[in-house]
Amino acid sequence: MISFSNVSKQHGRQVLFVDASFQLNPGEKVGLVGPNGSGKTTLFRMIVGEESTDEGTIAVPRKISIGYFRQDVEEMSGRSVLDESIAGSGRLGDLLLFQLRAKRGVSRGAAKLLLRCASVDSSLRLE
Repeated sequence: MISFSNVSKQHGRQVLFVDASFQLNPGEKVGLVGPNGSGKTTLFRMIVGEESTDEGTIAVPRKISIGYFRQDVEEMSGRSVLDESIAGSGRLGDLLLFQLRAKRGVSRGAAKLLLRCASVDSSLRLE
């Protein structure tokens, strides 16, 4: 569970959050939308500890693994979003690809396609 409690944040004169509180529970899926400059990236940076709050607290369990892409496109080194996701998941991504390839006897490209389909439709089972 990730929780924000009475979080306030501003950049210069731009106020992003005032006493914001919310909780993300395990298994929940959340979309974050808003205009440029509204604080979407700042929220993620605070969750991963790259930025601090001006006021309030953010609680993130130590065992949780959070992955996200910065807005800097150069960081991806010419790889696809799927390749970056797999690379960013470390050993887990390698094991998942290995399992898919072993169980289904498919190429790396086909395994990545299966992963892409499963990420779009969470009802798909890769077992």
